[in-house]
Amino acid sequence: MAPKPPIPEYPSPTTCRAFFCEKEATQACSRCKGGSQRSRYCSVKCQTADWKLHKKYCGKTVYTFKIELLGSRDPVITRVVDVPAWYTFQELHFVIQYAFGPWQQVHLHEFSYKTGRPNRSGGISFAPDTSVLRIRMDGEQDELPEFAPKSPQIYESQIKLSDVYDAEGKHRAKVLKNGEVLPLEYLYDFGDNWEHRLTFKGERMASAARPLFASAVGYPPAEDAGGVSGWEEVKEAFAATNPTPDQISRRKWAISRMNYESRTDPLAVGENVPYSPFNEVNVTVMNYDGRWENHLEGYKEQLKYSM
Repeated sequence: MAPKPPIPEYPSPTTCRAFFCEKEATQACSRCKGGSQRSRYCSVKCQTADWKLHKKYCGKTVYTFKIELLGSRDPVITRVVDVPAWYTFQELHFVIQYAFGPWQQVHLHEFSYKTGRPNRSGGISFAPDTSVLRIRMDGEQDELPEFAPKSPQIYESQIKLSDVYDAEGKHRAKVLKNGEVLPLEYLYDFGDNWEHRLTFKGERMASAARPLFASAVGYPPAEDAGGVSGWEEVKEAFAATNPTPDQISRRKWAISRMNYESRTDPLAVGENVPYSPFNEVNVTVMNYDGRWENHLEGYKEQLKYSM
């Protein structure tokens, strides 16, 4: 197995932050001092040159979340990511889509804060609803409102992460239990039922104006795989030494669904690696600025035409 590559978003604190400059850093941004080690420069000239990029996150905060795909196993699929505190929950939706796929937001989704135990069965839960706050897609309405949960609802573009996770956040009191913010659940595709649990791990000074991943365990499932149980069947098909016709068909379907029919896996650690659900995720690739920006633009454009 190839070694994990370094994450370029976290270079040595002794190196100048300015683009293409590799000189020794001797001074820090005064607003970010004591926070991000990335905001260090070799000269005032380099600091001035980098200001156009740096001002987007200078002195601002990011929140660290651990995201678990509930019901996944061998391994449990998780992501640890820093998300800008100024992001809306709609932008957090984009981050999760990017982290677990990247998926293409072709299904409905919903956020909720619940007091009950997480559903790690991999299937649809019929337990009583314990949500204290639901954060929904813009414009989404319950088809049968008389049977809908009675908890407060907010549209995702109208609430920022800081509204919940900042100590003075205007919606924080709604989701507190014993003085702590409840874990956040994100449900994507009400048929396949991809349930995610986001655990807040803390905050720190921002080092970029975008999400940055610290770890990615487990390869992301293919869209429309049939939920966690269907994804396990895909993995079994790839693991089989003497695959059945059905397993061969599942292999072809997964490769086609991930759009890897004529190319190697760009998300895998290593070079020229063919697609497999057992590939190790390359966190460096996930953190490429251009890759995130391209997907973000696509998500926003798609959302515009779906409304």
